[in-house]
Amino acid sequence: MIKEAIILTSGRSQSLGGKELPISMLRFNDKHLLEYQLNYLDFYGVNHVILAVGDDQKLIYGFFGNKYKSIEIEYCENSHVLGTGGALKKAFESVIGHTVFALSGDLFFDVNLTRFEDFRRMREAALCIATRFIDSTTRLGSVVVNEQNRITGFSDNVDPYSDDFMNGGFYCIKSAYFMNKNTPEVFSFEKEFLEENYKSDPFYGYRCYSTFLDLATSIDCKRAANEFSKLPYR
Repeated sequence: MIKEAIILTSGRSQSLGGKELPISMLRFNDKHLLEYQLNYLDFYGVNHVILAVGDDQKLIYGFFGNKYKSIEIEYCENSHVLGTGGALKKAFESVIGHTVFALSGDLFFDVNLTRFEDFRRMREAALCIATRFIDSTTRLGSVVVNEQNRITGFSDNVDPYSDDFMNGGFYCIKSAYFMNKNTPEVFSFEKEFLEENYKSDPFYGYRCYSTFLDLATSIDCKRAANEFSKLPYR
């Protein structure tokens, strides 16, 4: 079982209850979003989490420190200016194992990590994306896969009434594959890595229908407390 994860904490802020906070530190049912994410990872046995943080590092570190439940927390600082790709690559320098989960700090996606890892292993894939069935409008683009679940395209145009799946901002990545790629220091993981490499490198989409919250949107912020109350991660 994969024991490591990277969380790219968002550089964006969101207003909740009249107060502007980093999205990772928004509170729902008296818990921060990042607490829900760490509880979830702890539930699946992840015990080393690398937090890619920017200017909000002091606030996050002041609350979580270097230990949360069974999880050792490591910080990769000043990563927001590097773009999502640069921040991820910098965080990978602290990865110990061969494979890691990487997730966005402004989303909560209830992916079954055991099945997700098995899916990647069976395909011997360098990179897999957890995709979510689109049942509403979304700021995230759709992912096109073939009958073998290999990714064959990305699209910014999303039809909420179709059978499309969107990029859930949740990845399972082979460390050596990503670190050996020649990339600039600053780049977008979604636009400049995934969309430029999927044709030559076999990426796969793991389809999910589970709880998905985009906390960068006011719509999902309003329903988050109710959705989090249904989850088993405490």
